[in-house]
Amino acid sequence: MYHYSAMNPLRYYDYDGRELTKTKLPRQAGVFYLDDTIAHNVISFLNNCHKRGVDLSAGEHYRTEAYNQKLIYDFDHKKNPNIIKRPAENSLHRAGFAIDIANFNSLSYSDKAIVVEEANRAGLQWGNSFSDPVHFYKEVPKGQKNRMYYIKLADEKYDKFLFEGAIKAAASKCNPHSVNTTQPELLP
Repeated sequence: MYHYSAMNPLRYYDYDGRELTKTKLPRQAGVFYLDDTIAHNVISFLNNCHKRGVDLSAGEHYRTEAYNQKLIYDFDHKKNPNIIKRPAENSLHRAGFAIDIANFNSLSYSDKAIVVEEANRAGLQWGNSFSDPVHFYKEVPKGQKNRMYYIKLADEKYDKFLFEGAIKAAASKCNPHSVNTTQPELLP
């Protein structure tokens, strides 16, 4: 269910307050894009694993449609042997409701058991049931039938992040405090 925003049917309003957020994950470099309803689950999951001596490397998180299509193409044409499962068109990564653990397959059996236990404690599900053992997720509210709605929300928010970043970059170029104000030397 959505409501037109600013009289624009292409802009969705999320009544539940869920949205894609820039998230800093503990002991991870960079920014991760996750829906705000799963971000706290992932943070708790990573922290609890760390407390039990298992450090995880977060990998895939939100995916744009173009990137998801590239992964599908690479899988279908056997261009990337690291893609072990064909990504779904309506993947939970597309909605910001999933994260992959990049180093999961290199963990010992006992460490994997800790990871799965802590994921469950944090309210995350494990993708092993559909042959994707590195995948941890939370289904969108009201189930799979609503994924496209949440994908559209995430795409719109991600586009907003990109636009805001472009505006900031352009503004910094126009900022008189960042411009070299020294006068050129006059030549004789």
